[in-house]
Amino acid sequence: MKQPNDSHSIDLAIVRRLEALGYSARPYKNGIQFETGDVLVSYVDKWIYGGIVVGGGMNIDSLEITFREPITEREIAGGSSTKDSMGRGKRPAQHVEAVLAAILE
Repeated sequence: MKQPNDSHSIDLAIVRRLEALGYSARPYKNGIQFETGDVLVSYVDKWIYGGIVVGGGMNIDSLEITFREPITEREIAGGSSTKDSMGRGKRPAQHVEAVLAAILE
């Protein structure tokens, strides 16, 4: 499920990682519900302004991914990833990889 204001393509990073792990995945398209599928994957990403110290611009602060039952949307599994305590941020794909590894292990 794509977040409406996601300009960072986190949904596509999740799809790419799931496919790399051998799963079939499709991104959510403009409110179109898929007829088939074992799991609905949703996410919440939080971004912060990096300023001069981190390199400027927006940096991902945390990512939560949730697997849900497609019909009832009941949560099946979930996980999250945050930047480390020293303030060094991970790239969005690294957050996706860490969260999916935790969920699928």
